Amino acid sequence: MDQVGTINIWNRRASIMFGYEEEEVIGQNVKMLMPPEIAAEHDEYLARYLRTGEKKVINNITRVTVRHQKGNFIEGDLGVREVGSMYIAYFRDTRLEMELQRQVYVQNKVMMNSSSAILIISTKGTIESVGLVTTRLFEYTEEELLGKNVNVLMAEDVARAHDGYLLAYSQTRVKKVIDQRVEVQGRTKS
Repeated sequence: MDQVGTINIWNRRASIMFGYEEEEVIGQNVKMLMPPEIAAEHDEYLARYLRTGEKKVINNITRVTVRHQKGNFIEGDLGVREVGSMYIAYFRDTRLEMELQRQVYVQNKVMMNSSSAILIISTKGTIESVGLVTTRLFEYTEEELLGKNVNVLMAEDVARAHDGYLLAYSQTRVKKVIDQRVEVQGRTKS
């Protein structure tokens, strides 16, 4: 955009993210992508920067909310760089990242507050996360379990076959235990 906020370059990724085609935005003020309360102040932000040279957004990453063509708002990270008398803006949609953070938060709450032994393993059977009840029940610390194969918690006959079960699932995607309630005999540390 130029020094008064006029959009003069628009790429395909921006069209996908914001819903506007290039011809809809070229020549328009960037305020069209902002919530009304920010848009109302944006001209003054630009004028202040031109007067004082004080950078608040330029050369920083700022969490902002932008407006999609359909009227909904998208939260993300905005980076702005000054190139001569032009500004280049980069926007990264953080919705997926925020949803993943929310899921991790919920997962951690469930694992720490569950009355059942819960653990998360990789596709190769490596323990990646354990709940509090798991450590108490199996008499291991979290540090002792993380990175180990889950078969350390299984009866020996099941432990010997477990890697084969994982391999069969990865090849066929047939669930024999996943999403099922199955009673198994575990093996404690002592």
